[in-house]
Amino acid sequence: MIRRLLLVGLLAGALAACDASAPVRAGRLSPAPTPAPTTVNCHWSLLDLDTVQRYHLVDAGYPPLDVPRNRTAVMTIDTDLGVIEIDMDARRTPCAVASFAHLAGRGFFDGTACHRLTRGGLSVLQCGDPSGNGTGGPTYRYAEEDTASLYPGGSPPPSPTGPPSVPTLFCVPDDSANAQNDVVCGPGQRLSPAPHEPREDTTVIYRRGTVGVARTSEPGTSGSQFFVSYADNRLDADYTPLGTVTRGLDVIDTVARGGLTPSSSDSPDEGTPNTRLVLRRVTVVYR
Repeated sequence: MIRRLLLVGLLAGALAACDASAPVRAGRLSPAPTPAPTTVNCHWSLLDLDTVQRYHLVDAGYPPLDVPRNRTAVMTIDTDLGVIEIDMDARRTPCAVASFAHLAGRGFFDGTACHRLTRGGLSVLQCGDPSGNGTGGPTYRYAEEDTASLYPGGSPPPSPTGPPSVPTLFCVPDDSANAQNDVVCGPGQRLSPAPHEPREDTTVIYRRGTVGVARTSEPGTSGSQFFVSYADNRLDADYTPLGTVTRGLDVIDTVARGGLTPSSSDSPDEGTPNTRLVLRRVTVVYR
């Protein structure tokens, strides 16, 4: 009897809970978070036939338009002096990583030698040119990426506003053989900017082990050539930071210690490395 009363009570409670006249509280569902895109669209600028033929550029096709942007990658360079590994981040430089992955997959770098070594104010070893003279590359170009992250705080200094500043001029002695009387300063003197005229510094430091993508003086001309900083270098933030050497920096040091043969008498601090470094095989693997 007691068990029967309990069952009846439970049924009555269930019916009351289902009563349509009972107030119903509407619940608010939070929208599902939008997943971050896993790919990005890259623009590959194909070069005209005249440029391709003039600089003997190598046609290796071009990478896909949509490339991964949520992964890291490692570039392994098997050289005749040892193995070099470079960690790359496609979340920051997806198009550059995709380009090097594409070219490596086509054997573009295999058998090429690093063609340029610099010293003094600039300490880099430059590679990635099949022609070996610094003008070669694939038949496409692409824009630079993530250069702003090189600045302290992750952004370049603000552009100056208003008219350009005029440097302060001083009269200084002119002892040169062709000195002429300056109409402002008088005999034996000339106008000169202030010796410590303040200028906005837009340079950044490419740390030792940083790998950058080389380009011409024009923006949007990144290709296959890359440089490895074997010492800290202060440069304009014009070059995509492709990655960081995590293994084999001693190989670069060996080439740097071997010195160079200057390319011209006007450029004694850059030229062909005396210690030849051949890239036997290059691979890029996304992780």
